[in-house]
Amino acid sequence: MFREPLFWLALLLALGRFWRLGDWSLWEDEVFTLSDARTMLENGAGPGPKNPLGYLLFAALVHGLGPVPGEFGLRFVPALLGVLGIAACGLCLRPAIGARRAAATALIVAASSWHVYWSQNARFYTLAQDFALIGGAFALRALLRPNGERFRMSALCALAALLLASLAQPASALLLPAWLAVAVLLPMLTLRPTPPRLPVTRAMVIAAGLLGLAIAAWVGPIWLDYYRTKHDPTALHLLKTSGWYFTPALLLAASFGAWRGWRARSAPDVLLALVCLFTAGLLFANAFFLRAAAQYLFVLLPFVAALATWPLTEPRLSKTWKWSWLAALLIPALVDQGLYFSKRNGDRPPWKEAFAEVFERKGPGDVVFTNNANVGEYYFAPHSPNLRHPTHVHNLDRYSYSAEQHWARQPRRAWFVINHERLNEWPTKARLDFEAMLASNARLMASFELDHGVRNLDVLVYLRE
Repeated sequence: MFREPLFWLALLLALGRFWRLGDWSLWEDEVFTLSDARTMLENGAGPGPKNPLGYLLFAALVHGLGPVPGEFGLRFVPALLGVLGIAACGLCLRPAIGARRAAATALIVAASSWHVYWSQNARFYTLAQDFALIGGAFALRALLRPNGERFRMSALCALAALLLASLAQPASALLLPAWLAVAVLLPMLTLRPTPPRLPVTRAMVIAAGLLGLAIAAWVGPIWLDYYRTKHDPTALHLLKTSGWYFTPALLLAASFGAWRGWRARSAPDVLLALVCLFTAGLLFANAFFLRAAAQYLFVLLPFVAALATWPLTEPRLSKTWKWSWLAALLIPALVDQGLYFSKRNGDRPPWKEAFAEVFERKGPGDVVFTNNANVGEYYFAPHSPNLRHPTHVHNLDRYSYSAEQHWARQPRRAWFVINHERLNEWPTKARLDFEAMLASNARLMASFELDHGVRNLDVLVYLRE
C-alpha cells in the first residue's frame, strides 16, 4: 500500500480537512453538539440514548478546550477522524480489492467535498464512517476467508466496530442487518474466489439473535421519538439529495462496477454492492414514514467509491483508459471541492458575519429576531448555560413567527437576521405577511450573499425602527 503513489496523494489531499476549518460559521447542529457536551460534563449525562459515543468524544474535547471552544477547536477531532478515515480506506480495503483499487478509493473519498463538509463539522459522521469502514473490512475478511478461529475473531471485530458506528450515529445500525443479510445470502451466490462454508454454530446464531433484540430495544425508542418529532416523509427528497452528494458521476461509476463485479462473480464487489443496496433500501423504506437525510448514508461513501474503481484492475483495459476513468471521477470532484472552499463558503450561511454586524450596531434596548436563534445565541452569548433555549435573541420559525408582532407594538428597534430560504418552512400567508413587513417597515442594513447553488445561503440583516 505504501508503494502506491495514489495513496500518498490521497493523504496529501486529506490534509485539506484542516484548511479554513475555523472560518465557517457554526450551524444549529454544531451548537447543539456543544450545548449537549456541556450538559454531559456538568450533569454526568448526555441528552438521552442517542449518539452516546459521539457526545462522549465531544465532552472530552470541551473538557480539554474549555466551555467555549472556537470553530477550529470544536471541529478539529472530526477533521482528524476524516483524515484517518481516508487512510483507513487504503489500509482496510486493500486485502479485499487490492492495493491499487484501495489507494484509488482513498483518493476518491479525499476528493469528495461531501467528505470535506462532514470532516469540517462538529458532528459524529466521520466517527461513524470510520467504524463502519473498519467493521466492513473485518466483515469482508470473515465472509471471504472463514477459517475457524480467524473467522470468529474477524466476525467479533466486525460486530464490535459496527456497534461502535451505531453508538456514534444510530442510523449506522442499518449496516448490521445489511451485513447479516449478505452473510445469509452468501451460500446462495456463485462467486469467485468461492468462499468456504461459513463455520456458523448454534451458539453464534443464538448470540446474534439476542444481540439483534438488544439493538432493536435501543434503536426502537429512538426511531419512535424521531417519528413523533419529524413525521415528515421525504423519500423523494432523500433520493435527490443522495444523488447530489454522492454525485451522479460516482454513482454511475459504482453502478458500472457493481454490474461488472456481478458479471465476473467478484466476491468483494458483489458483497459491497449488496451491503450498499440493503442499507440504502432500509433507509429509503424509513423515508416513507419520517424525515430521512442523505447524511445517514454517508457511511457508505467508501464502499461506493470502492465499487467505482473496478476498471483499474481490469487486465483487458489499457493504462490510458484506466487513468482516464479515474480522472473523470477526480477532476469534477476537485473542481467542486475548490468551489466549496471559495464561492460556496463551506456550504454554510454566513451567520457569524451577520450576527457580528448586528452586535456592533445594536443599541442597548434593541431586540434581535432571527430564524437561526441557537446559532445567534452562541455568537451573542457563547457562555449561555443552555444554547438550545436562546434568551439573548428571539427565534422566528414556523411555530413562533407571531412573536415579532408583539414586539412591533413596543417602542424598541428590532433587528432581523434572516435567511429567506428558511422562510419557506412557514405557512404561506405568514411568510408573505412577514416579507411584506420587511419590505415596507424595515431597512436592509447589511447583505451577506453567496453564489447560489442548490441552496440559497444568503443572510440578510434588516432594521425596523
